[in-house]
Amino acid sequence: MMHYQNISRFSGAGAPTRKKGKKLRGRPFIAGVKAFNYAEPELVRSSSYDVPYAVQQTIDASGLKWDGASPEQLEFMKKVYNINVKRSSARGTFVADVPESDLSTVEGRFKLRANAAGSCIKMLKNVREAIEEAGADATIGLVSAYRSASHQFKLWQDYFPGYYADTEAQRKKKDGGEHGDEAAQYLASYIRVRIATPGFSNHNNGLAVDLRNVQDGKTYRNKTRKKYTDAWRTTWLWDWLEANAATYKFYQNTHIDEPWHWEYRETAS
Repeated sequence: MMHYQNISRFSGAGAPTRKKGKKLRGRPFIAGVKAFNYAEPELVRSSSYDVPYAVQQTIDASGLKWDGASPEQLEFMKKVYNINVKRSSARGTFVADVPESDLSTVEGRFKLRANAAGSCIKMLKNVREAIEEAGADATIGLVSAYRSASHQFKLWQDYFPGYYADTEAQRKKKDGGEHGDEAAQYLASYIRVRIATPGFSNHNNGLAVDLRNVQDGKTYRNKTRKKYTDAWRTTWLWDWLEANAATYKFYQNTHIDEPWHWEYRETAS
């Protein structure tokens, strides 16, 4: 069973407040938060949402494409993908595309499973009311919710060339060279904390959202570089979520450094 917990205890406190005209500042993220005893939340595990289409299978690497890549690069891409499929399959359950009948609209084009959607609707309504009450210059919304395993596969494919370029220097130092087995293991680990293996993300299972965060006219980017995650944690929205998200059964996944990413669980453990 997976164990989730917010990064800080839910205090029951209301939303952060400020006087109109004042810029908001949150607390910086402390990397050394205490460890929590749970399995990796990025993997879909047995839960009340297990259904017949959640079967052990995967999307095959043969469908991967990389425009402009050499045959050697494409084979390396497939090798890296297969490493992450093997790792994820050993600890989680592949979830194929969720039937439309199992999804409910949160707002706009964004959908989740029914219970998660209902809870997310309440959370968004209440955070917007809290923004109004606090006089905060903030706008929030969703940028991602349910996405199919097949869509996740395309994202993985599209992001790979960038991750490949980012790790070129490190891979060249590995035994076997930049396309060797050690380099493949290295790149697989690098990718896995940045984008989940297709079919093993709680986005794919209709239980996760990524939030849009605009404050004082600035859009806080949902990027995994430290300067962006640190900035996200200085915002009014982060403070509110840290204090209140558990009320709506949404929790941080502290195995990934994504302050905008919140996952729905019926229970915290």
